[in-house]
Amino acid sequence: MDKRLVIFGAGGFGREVAAATDRDVKYVFCTDDGKHGITPAQIKETDSVIIAVGNPTARREIAKRLGNVKYVCAQYPKCISIGNNSMGAGCIFCAGVVITTDVKLGNFVIVNINATIGHDARIGDFTTISPAANISGNVTIGEGCYIGTNASIKEGVTICDNVTIGMGSVVLNDITEEGTYVGVPAKRIK
Repeated sequence: MDKRLVIFGAGGFGREVAAATDRDVKYVFCTDDGKHGITPAQIKETDSVIIAVGNPTARREIAKRLGNVKYVCAQYPKCISIGNNSMGAGCIFCAGVVITTDVKLGNFVIVNINATIGHDARIGDFTTISPAANISGNVTIGEGCYIGTNASIKEGVTICDNVTIGMGSVVLNDITEEGTYVGVPAKRIK
């Protein structure tokens, strides 16, 4: 029997994940309407599943709808994990990612192209770290966060759940209130 990898999401990110998967695996796309592949009802018990949707809220809702399927992680070639790191189910690590040591990643975390995560960082479930974002050591990021492209998080900072950090923003202090933060230094705008 062929191994089948079901990639939920047929947009650009879904196609990127498909391009990085093991060539011995038959992959199919899955969407709610089935227009770009199969529907969730057609996922088999023997299938492995990855949710390739960048929006943390959407990813959480999809995982809730899919329920108890077999989630796997995807790691692009040329992704470096130095050692002693742990990750939850359904994580995606894109090309050029560097994760140093003693990092803990929750379930369904996406670390996109050329992002870095320093030692002893803690990243919550359903968080997205966009391309070229830099997460320094000893940083804690809550669940459902979105860290924008080229954003930087200073060492030792804690960010609560459901925070969006804008593209190119620099976080220098703890963030304790949900919302969107932009600028240098990052400030809450909504």
